[in-house]
Formats: sequence, C-alpha cells, structure tokens
Amino acid sequence: MGSRPLLRLHIWRVEQAAFDNRTATCKRHARIAAGWCGVDGARAGSLTLAWLLDERTGGARLAAWLLAISLDMRDAHGGHAFRLSGPDPFAHVRS
Repeated sequence: MGSRPLLRLHIWRVEQAAFDNRTATCKRHARIAAGWCGVDGARAGSLTLAWLLDERTGGARLAAWLLAISLDMRDAHGGHAFRLSGPDPFAHVRS
C-alpha cells in the first residue's frame, strides 16, 4: 500500500495542500472525522494517511474525512456549498 514516507503525512497537511484551507480548518476536519470514527479528537492533528487509508475500515475513515471537508465548504456567497438532508452532523461542533 504505497510509499512509507507518503503514508506518514498528516491528513490535515494533505487537505491544506489540496484545498488551500487554513491550518485550523484542516485540523477541525480531522477532529470531526476522528470523532465520527471513534478516535479521540485530541489525536486528530497526528492522524496520518496510513490511518486514513487503513484497508480494515473499508474506506470508512476516508469517507468520514471527505464528508467533513465537504460539509464545511462555502460557496461564493458564504453559504454552505453542500448540504445533506436531515440533521446537521456539525451541530455539536458549531459555536
């Protein structure tokens, strides 16, 4: 499964490079995905691509991380660009 140095990259750094998001935003997405996957949010800053792409999860961690990013994206008018029907999964982390 890929190159070992690549798998040691922190997922928040990958998001930062891919989407040019602020560090705090990237770490928030990692924390939310970690929480959805049953991992202590305090560890979110240290989660790596190896954790994210672990085959034993069947893609659940990757899906959680991508969903966390998607649900937090803004459109050109400052509103949410992507919404799910039903309850807001971000309700517990919004101030």
